[in-house]
Amino acid sequence: MLKDATIAVINGALRALSQHGVIAGIYSSGPMWQQITGGARLNVPVWLATSVTDYRQLPSYCDQGLGGRAADMTQYVAYDGHQLVDVDVLCQKAIPAVVSEFAPGRD
Repeated sequence: MLKDATIAVINGALRALSQHGVIAGIYSSGPMWQQITGGARLNVPVWLATSVTDYRQLPSYCDQGLGGRAADMTQYVAYDGHQLVDVDVLCQKAIPAVVSEFAPGRD
């Protein structure tokens, strides 16, 4: 029952943002999306958080995506010599169409 309510809230937020001309998407990891929604199906851009530390593993995560939709962007964990940092990478199949969705300065 809680998952149904969560999905309803997510869908309501996506609709409200869309009505204001905002292209909204979902940012989550696969396990978290499964836990909070039961793997609900998506038809919005996906930004997939991963726990991998090697960017060469990202293509399979791009294909995997969330909720039946391939990811537009993935995130992996890197070490910059001082600390762990999240690095965001556009998925190859999503370029160039997705570039405008994540570009700053959209009105």
